[in-house]
Amino acid sequence: MILDSRIKNLYREIVMIAELRRFSAAAFGHRYRLELLSALATAAAGQGISLSLLADRCGVTASVYYPPVRKMADWGMVVTSSPERAERRVLYARTDAPVWTGLRMMVEDLAVDVDLASAALNWPAAS
Repeated sequence: MILDSRIKNLYREIVMIAELRRFSAAAFGHRYRLELLSALATAAAGQGISLSLLADRCGVTASVYYPPVRKMADWGMVVTSSPERAERRVLYARTDAPVWTGLRMMVEDLAVDVDLASAALNWPAAS
């Protein structure tokens, strides 16, 4: 089993962000949905994604993520934090929806060239 994972890692190609966006448009109907999914899926437990930090990492404006994150919220895939008075940032975190297991495996296999999980911050404590 260890040998299999080593071989897999040897042949894993780094996916450039432009390739990721082409794939995302073809597979998900939105150029930026897959990088958002990747950031959410790879964030540690207890962390939410800042769309502005993600946008900075990927060289776009945060507004490109609003349509897909709204749909994910409507589908029950993500929840949002309320901005705290001192911190105006809204965070988006994945729910415990079963779909995240498969999505996490998919995005980990892509080995994206940008550390999308770096857009994650500690999730605010429940009030």
